[in-house]
Amino acid sequence: IKAILQEHGCSMNDIIDVTIFLTDIDFFPEVNKVYQQYFSPPYPARKTIAVTALPAGARIEISAIAQLKTKK
Repeated sequence: IKAILQEHGCSMNDIIDVTIFLTDIDFFPEVNKVYQQYFSPPYPARKTIAVTALPAGARIEISAIAQLKTKK
């Protein structure tokens, strides 16, 4: 996600919404620790959803929405 943002002139600070899909909700405390390494207050809106499976056997999938700030 960080590399995609940088490619478009954005940073992690431009993310306004994050959705996290977990195959095991017990991973949530660890995910929360990592989340806090990439974001700082005020945190982007976040949703965490427990799912039974993800493609290719993944245990976590993250979707993020960034808002590009326009220059005035």
